[in-house]
Amino acid sequence: MSLADEEIFDGSQTVDVFLETDVEATVEEFIGYVSAADRLIAQGVGISPSLLAHGPPGCGKTELGRHVAARLGLPLLTARTDSLISSYLGSTAKNLRMLFEHAMSRPCVLFLDEFDAVAKLRDDKHELGELKRVVVSLLQNIDALDSQTVLLAATNHEHLLDPAIWRRFAYRVRIERPGLGVREKLLQKFLGSFSDEKELAVFAAASEGLTGAEIRQVAEDAKRSAILAGNNVVDDGDVLRRVVRLRAPDQVASGVELAQSLRALRELDEKVFTYRRLAEMFTVSVGHVSNLLKRAE
Repeated sequence: MSLADEEIFDGSQTVDVFLETDVEATVEEFIGYVSAADRLIAQGVGISPSLLAHGPPGCGKTELGRHVAARLGLPLLTARTDSLISSYLGSTAKNLRMLFEHAMSRPCVLFLDEFDAVAKLRDDKHELGELKRVVVSLLQNIDALDSQTVLLAATNHEHLLDPAIWRRFAYRVRIERPGLGVREKLLQKFLGSFSDEKELAVFAAASEGLTGAEIRQVAEDAKRSAILAGNNVVDDGDVLRRVVRLRAPDQVASGVELAQSLRALRELDEKVFTYRRLAEMFTVSVGHVSNLLKRAE
């Protein structure tokens, strides 16, 4: 069974990633740092080309790995956690060693997703001694890496990581749920030519709290509906209903009723989602919006 999946990047590909300004600045600094490795080493400055990304799931950590590999023009080796971890004594440590040796055979980006699976706290009383030995093996393998191997790791559970693991990474970034500006960029990308440019800002405001993965799901589902209906632009009301499904699932038991969608959007921002704006988006009268909202109170 393969321990890693490989994706080839030769510098000609582009992988877009949309990040908040501070995170983007750190990533750019990291890429510049790695790109200058030869000059730094020539001046006697040691480098550790390593970056740890942490934060909620679905916010772009995996795509960040592809972005970095594409920018550096290096092949991306993504470790397969299901293949690495074994129930047999000593096998996981052996698999880690084989993975790192393979990565060091030529310049590449080694990406360890779901990193907490092999980097847990060694004082976790619920873990067996074998998993604690795995962390020691992981630390030793990281320390043995040379400058031609760029190490990226990602976790949704940073609180589970061993403190010694944190110290092995020269750069660390926390990737949160996207802010308003990033949400608008994501919607523009995922909706593509099907986007209603006039309403992108409204869609972005409505999608507060959604992850990048959820925004992609909304966009792709809305595009699919538009195509099946023979339209070349998504329906505004359809997009907003799908957003509400994800933002307020507790308010929606079986299907999103119009009244529930209207109420959820009004609660989000009354200044943006006025009665008139909601009426236009859902193609109903202002009076109908008013009546539905009164019933929903």
